[in-house]
Amino acid sequence: HGARRSCFSRGYAHTFRFVRGAERGRWRAARGVALVAVDAARCPGVAQFEPACVQREVTKATVGLAAVQRAAGGTPLVRSGGAEAGVWGSEGFSGGQPVLRVLLQLLGAAHAGVRLRLRLPSDLPAKWFSGVLAEVKGARPSAAALQALLSAEGLQRRERMAADVPAFASYVIKSLRA
Repeated sequence: HGARRSCFSRGYAHTFRFVRGAERGRWRAARGVALVAVDAARCPGVAQFEPACVQREVTKATVGLAAVQRAAGGTPLVRSGGAEAGVWGSEGFSGGQPVLRVLLQLLGAAHAGVRLRLRLPSDLPAKWFSGVLAEVKGARPSAAALQALLSAEGLQRRERMAADVPAFASYVIKSLRA
C-alpha cells in the first residue's frame, strides 16, 4: 500500500513532459495515500468566470476532496497533514486563471471539510497567492460570498482578468476589503 515517486514531470495535458527520474532510495513508500484525479473544465478566457463554470468546478473540487477524506477513514485529515493539490487547471486546458483555480479548490475544501495544502506553481511569484490567501483569511467571507465574487458579472467582461495574475489578485483583494 502506498505511493512511490518514480519520476518528476511538468505540465498537464498537451504540455505534460518528463523532467527526470527519481533518485533511488531517496523516496520511500508513503502509507495511507489516496490519489484522486479531477479534470479541469475547459472554459477559456472570461468563460471561466461564468456562474455555471464556477459552480461546476467548486462541485468537482468538493466531491474529489470528500472522496479523499472518505479514503482517510472519514477523519478531517488534520492529523495526517491534510490533502495536497497543485493548482489544477491552470497550465493546460487553455490556461485557466491560477488565482481563481486556487480559490475554487479552497471552496471545495471548505465544503468537504478538508484541510488543504496547495503546491503553488514555481513559475509565478508566490506574493500574489499569499496576498490573496491572507486577505481571504482576514476577511473570512462566507463560501457563498466568495463564490459570488469569483463569478461576478464584471469579471465576465474583462478579458485581462482571465490571464493576468496580478490584476486578478488585486481585484480579489480589493473586493474582499470593500
